[in-house]
Amino acid sequence: MDKIIKLRVKKEIDRANELKVLKLKGTLITKGFTEIIHIEDENEDFISILFLLLHSKKKRLKIMF
Repeated sequence: MDKIIKLRVKKEIDRANELKVLKLKGTLITKGFTEIIHIEDENEDFISILFLLLHSKKKRLKIMF
């Protein structure tokens, strides 16, 4: 069964943390863990980053993180 993962990120973060979020999103796509990442405004302070974790890749993701 596929799972939806939701990350809640502050809109105003420093450059180092912004790069970490971008790297995570890029890794999830390039390694084939997900195909679509949806970003939406949650409120004036946070954004939500949602992605579908493909069932066949769950075990590899646990090993990575």
